[in-house]
Amino acid sequence: MKTLSLFAVLTAIALSGCTNTPPSCADTDATDLVKQIVIGQLEKAATGSETTKSADGQEDFSVNLKDIRIISKASDTGDYQCAATIDIKSPRYLPRNFNNEATQDITYKTEIEQETKKAYITVYGLNF
Repeated sequence: MKTLSLFAVLTAIALSGCTNTPPSCADTDATDLVKQIVIGQLEKAATGSETTKSADGQEDFSVNLKDIRIISKASDTGDYQCAATIDIKSPRYLPRNFNNEATQDITYKTEIEQETKKAYITVYGLNF
């Protein structure tokens, strides 16, 4: 099994639609993208590719965000710096011998790209 240690993963993904304000920390679009980023990094750490399903079509990872907090909000841009705890479960495996469950604290940032007005999520602190 491939081991990947990511102390600061910078993964930016555009949200659908354009807006002038970043999504808040607990916004569904933001939390869904945080989960997608985490699952993608878990898959990459475990298998070397960013797929979220095994060969039989079963989801390999389940990620839940809890204790979502706003660390700060920039007054000039409206960007949010957020923190949360992620609970990870897998019916098959997890990297780094976590057995089938792991809990980890992360931070993430929600921001708007100035030209396109698309929102981006950047996740930090993944360690698998």
